[in-house]
Amino acid sequence: MSDEISFYSEDGQPVRFQAPEHLKDIGYWLTGDIQGSLYFCLELLLDLASFVEGRRTEPSEWSGNAWLAVITPEKVTLSNHWNEDLGEQSWPLAEVYAIVRKYWEHLRDFDPEGARETVREYEEETGTKVPSDLLPGDA
Repeated sequence: MSDEISFYSEDGQPVRFQAPEHLKDIGYWLTGDIQGSLYFCLELLLDLASFVEGRRTEPSEWSGNAWLAVITPEKVTLSNHWNEDLGEQSWPLAEVYAIVRKYWEHLRDFDPEGARETVREYEEETGTKVPSDLLPGDA
């Protein structure tokens, strides 16, 4: 569940996380590949939402520094580009969506002005309106 993972930031350090073993690869994926990028996090969150809401059915792939994520209407599967010993691991789509949303909320709340600018940029580039519940609290 998303309440089993937490994200935190410390003075200029990359975002870190705490999670039980079965969620650690999701934490490594987000903090290692998405990192502190508000734009990529928002883009990923809205991609996941399109599956959750049934607007998308064809698989989506996200390839980053270390991880390949394959998103389908049922699940998200991660594999590591550099460590085959990790194999593939999958989680239900709704669970990953909740965790990515939590990560977005952490990044958004840590940098509200950056989040506002990211939302403006995303809306301009894609023509897609970002849901109001994803905006910073004082937007």
